[in-house]
Amino acid sequence: MLGSLVGEVIGNFRLVAQLGRGGMGEVYRAEHTTVGTRVAIKILSAEMSADGEYVQRLFNEARAVSRIRHPGVVQIFDVGTTAQGRAY
Repeated sequence: MLGSLVGEVIGNFRLVAQLGRGGMGEVYRAEHTTVGTRVAIKILSAEMSADGEYVQRLFNEARAVSRIRHPGVVQIFDVGTTAQGRAY
């Protein structure tokens, strides 16, 4: 089951608003806790995060996108797993 994580801290970023939710997880607007940089964080659901294939697909997507430099493509800053075991 998906639930709002607003207020949680992932790495150096605090989740401030849920932007969307789908079958694979949620996307949040987040801010760096020190410098205030705003980012979006995609977090897989607990169920998807428990499946290594889905986690690997998310990380592969991040690696592929990180190679692209274009104003219309998001920049990847980090990937990992939350303290609760959810991939982001």
